[in-house]
Amino acid sequence: MFLIIAIIISFLLSARGSDIEEPSQETGFESLAALSSYEGNQPPGIVTLAWDRLDDDTVQGYRLHLGINSGQYIAHGKAGNGTSFTLHLPRGFTWYFTLTAYNAAGESPYSDEVLASLPLL
Repeated sequence: MFLIIAIIISFLLSARGSDIEEPSQETGFESLAALSSYEGNQPPGIVTLAWDRLDDDTVQGYRLHLGINSGQYIAHGKAGNGTSFTLHLPRGFTWYFTLTAYNAAGESPYSDEVLASLPLL
């Protein structure tokens, strides 16, 4: 299990940047709306998360936080400045996700948490 987590963290850091600090919550942002996981027929192990754009001209992008326990996020990665992000994750776990927005002053509070269960085939 630790190898799987290390692979995911390594992937997120290399693909999206290595900024892994917790949100500072000093930006004045309101909490983001909840993420919504994709409800369609996707290949096994693929999760697409979507959210509404924060109505704030200072937003520079979004960061996705994920873990295998509720409220305990072990991987943090930049999700760009769009409104969705697709991850290829190992099956056999329930994954928990939250999102933050960031700007030059820091990060927003966490959004509401969503989860995706990916049972073994």
